[in-house]
Amino acid sequence: TSGLSPSKYISLFEPVLKEGKDILYPHFSSKLSGTFSAMKIAIDTLKEKYPERTIYAIDTKAITGLALCMLDDIARIADQGKSIPEIIAEFEATVLNSYSLYAFASDLQFFRRSGRLSGISAFMGSMLSIRPLISIDDEGRMGAVGKAVGRQGAISKIQSAIDKLGVEIAKHPLYIVHSDNLPAAQELAAYIETKYGAEPRIIWINPTAGVHCGPGCLGVAFHALRRQM
Repeated sequence: TSGLSPSKYISLFEPVLKEGKDILYPHFSSKLSGTFSAMKIAIDTLKEKYPERTIYAIDTKAITGLALCMLDDIARIADQGKSIPEIIAEFEATVLNSYSLYAFASDLQFFRRSGRLSGISAFMGSMLSIRPLISIDDEGRMGAVGKAVGRQGAISKIQSAIDKLGVEIAKHPLYIVHSDNLPAAQELAAYIETKYGAEPRIIWINPTAGVHCGPGCLGVAFHALRRQM
């Protein structure tokens, strides 16, 4: 996966600046990509050209469904008519570490190919039907936080994470993410709907995350006490 170039960021930001508007850009975790050095170059270039305008870049320390939960909340705060500095302050105080993401991968070979796992570990894990439980910490780093045997065992682990960490999840954004694993996503959605009265939105994992976890991945992002157990 390759990051955006400075010119790409400029092409996205400049039309807004030309309209005399400032920009609030919540981006995915800087710990998971080197693309943000290009973003900084673009912002510095545009500051020279539009000194009266400001680009606010905030790190969600998240990806995929976890980032979407936060974007929904940012939009909600913005709809209250608050200024960009006020939006950022409320985001950092009440949103940034108030959601959690737990997921599992079905085929460890994709983690091996992307350099996240050794060949021997991936081979042994696949032979034993081991599913790593994946989460994102407070710094925006993605890593394994546990393991389960088999698909059903992995789903049970995710359900347990929701039960232990979830806070008023029916009142906040909730996304179930998957990579060509709709039956498992629907099973997890039914569990959440029945137990919590929430209405999960089921979406595909974006390519940036999907290239590492491969097909069959399943995860959920939800409002929580903290990011990890």
